Amino acid sequence: MAFLFDNLTCFNFERYFSSEELCLAFLQGMDCVPSGRINCVKTLNCAGLMMKSTDAHIKTGYYLRCNTCKERVNPLANSYFSCGKLTFRQYLEEIFAFVSRFTYTQGLEQCVHSPNTIVNHNFQFRLIAETVMMAESRKIGGLGCIVEVDETHGVTRKNNVGRLLHNQNEQVWLLGGICRETRESFLVRVPDRRESTIINVMAKYVDPNSFILTDMFPSYQNLRQHYPHHAWVNHSKNFLNPNDHTINTQKIENYFGKFKDKICCWGRKDQTDALQEQWIHSYAGRHIYWQSKLDHLSPGR
Repeated sequence: MAFLFDNLTCFNFERYFSSEELCLAFLQGMDCVPSGRINCVKTLNCAGLMMKSTDAHIKTGYYLRCNTCKERVNPLANSYFSCGKLTFRQYLEEIFAFVSRFTYTQGLEQCVHSPNTIVNHNFQFRLIAETVMMAESRKIGGLGCIVEVDETHGVTRKNNVGRLLHNQNEQVWLLGGICRETRESFLVRVPDRRESTIINVMAKYVDPNSFILTDMFPSYQNLRQHYPHHAWVNHSKNFLNPNDHTINTQKIENYFGKFKDKICCWGRKDQTDALQEQWIHSYAGRHIYWQSKLDHLSPGR
């Protein structure tokens, strides 16, 4: 099932999901919808198993019933698929548009849903992405891996051109890193660019055996105390280290650039800290998804 999702495109979507039965089977295979034989979720301290029982009046065509306490439950209860009246195919169209980084207009054209539906579902996807990214955060890099690390401002106006922040004095700093070999990445909001802040975040997201590449920002001066393998490039003079052109931070700079292109509403009055965190995690999650697709398509991988 995961292989199918990795090869899914807008051109073969119809072939894979031509019926509701195929859509439901896919969701069951991805463990998004339980298909039976799970621990009882209805009665406290019940040791029974929930078994599948046919019921044509339920959207899935079955309900789950405990073989001990005999309680029954809808398999879609308390899930994303219970929050609307869409078909399974329409839900999958929404999910595919989100992970494929469709714009609002593209999603509207592709899914043929109402504008409110697109907005509400994208909000739900961002919440899910935030939960998953926070629960599954892991260290990137490792022995023999090169990790580029850099910080950036969420909104920066140059030459008095660009979007104005609601509070122009607000500092929205982001710290990110990307592994050249595995393409894994992290992106988090930080309160400031102090050395202690950067070191603490890197300790959580970057393997200490990694070879770290940064610019010459003062907060990285003592990085070798924590990461023995560290090289830098002086951005005030060069984009690439003149002695070794492999020492640069081009990949993480590109990562930041694409992030800022997507977060076009950053700095609006209604963009609270919580909403900004959702945008960060949703972008990071979609980046990981697309890098897994590139790994699958790359020769020799």
